[in-house]
Amino acid sequence: MDVEDDLKNAKIEIKKVDEEEELRNLKRKKIFIAILGIFLVVLLITYLVPGSYVLSILEGQVTSYKLNSDLTIDLKNGGKIIFDNSTYEQLKQMYFAEQRSEFKACLEGYKENSNYLVTGLYVPETLSQSFSHVTADLCNNSTIISLHTHPYMHCIFSYQDIRGLDAVRKVNPDAIIGLMCETNRFNFVY
Repeated sequence: MDVEDDLKNAKIEIKKVDEEEELRNLKRKKIFIAILGIFLVVLLITYLVPGSYVLSILEGQVTSYKLNSDLTIDLKNGGKIIFDNSTYEQLKQMYFAEQRSEFKACLEGYKENSNYLVTGLYVPETLSQSFSHVTADLCNNSTIISLHTHPYMHCIFSYQDIRGLDAVRKVNPDAIIGLMCETNRFNFVY
């Protein structure tokens, strides 16, 4: 009898352990499903409520550069964009005047170490422009920044914008491309 009782108790004990393990697995599954559900709801809210428009603005604000009061922009590589006062004022006036469509400007100057000194600008011939695009002639070899505008607060380069860096570099290997999306907010690819 003792052997039978021990065997019976062992089976009961194994059954209890199996039930406890099954209960733990069930709890894990419920927790996983709850976390996955919360993640999917947050993901859905993120894309549906504010929309991609707001997310694009937020991304642009995080990745772009704000103009300092001394008319410099501190780049992530330790360099600076340095505007002379008259060039920045001219650029700002153009930005205010062209709110209905994008425009392109060629910022002239030179590169000194990792700093870009902007001393003048000109507007190349514009072939077409709209609220969300501009096509213009290439800037010349005195251009240090090939800049164009984007709609207000949209400081993200498009694929087409970034592809343009190769053409700019063929004319001037030191040149970079820039975006202006507010009077005091820019983005650069260098």
